[in-house]
Amino acid sequence: MKRTIFTLILIALIFTALDATGVGLLTAAKGKVNLRRGGKDVSFKVGDSLNNQDEIRTRSQSFAAYKYVDNSTTIKVFANSYVLVNASRKDRNLDKNVKVFSGSVFTKVDPKSKGSMKVSTPTTVASVKGTEFLTSVNNDGEVTYIVTKGTVNVEIPDTGENSDVTEGQTAIVDKDLTMSIRDTTEEDLQTLATAEEGSLDDHTPNILRIPMVDKDGNTRIIEIEY
Repeated sequence: MKRTIFTLILIALIFTALDATGVGLLTAAKGKVNLRRGGKDVSFKVGDSLNNQDEIRTRSQSFAAYKYVDNSTTIKVFANSYVLVNASRKDRNLDKNVKVFSGSVFTKVDPKSKGSMKVSTPTTVASVKGTEFLTSVNNDGEVTYIVTKGTVNVEIPDTGENSDVTEGQTAIVDKDLTMSIRDTTEEDLQTLATAEEGSLDDHTPNILRIPMVDKDGNTRIIEIEY
């Protein structure tokens, strides 16, 4: 119980310490990466806050990653991808939704995280908890989910079809909105490995330290690794 209370307090303090509009923290950027906010390109550096509705685009041989401010979910945006950062605060929790328009994104969710977590594409919605999986949208509009840990519920809103996809399975939704689920193949795993190659090989973790002063005037430091 004490651990739960401390976690809730920590999340509340992080929300307060960061910019009121900030929902994420940019943790990596390599190669040609564009960040758009309010329809305009903005300059950025690793460690900057990300706002709701920020757009991230990566080009060839490029990579970006971010972590939501509740410290529960890490998103890796691989080369030639276009995603929308989406989240809203609900009480002391953060409801998160990564919108993937094209390319490939790897999502890692802490199983103890609070608030909902979804990954959306133009034709599907994946609801997750305590999960690791790759989401890919190709040029033909085909969506692929490769689940490497936990369970993902994949839904096709236009048809109402939904199904759980578990660790070791791959779901494919074609352009005609037909879903098929099969065991993950070596080719699937190679797709993930290729996307991962070189993404963070030379990345040294950084620590964001946020000083917080309590009502008694004592200063405590909250740390977020990125």
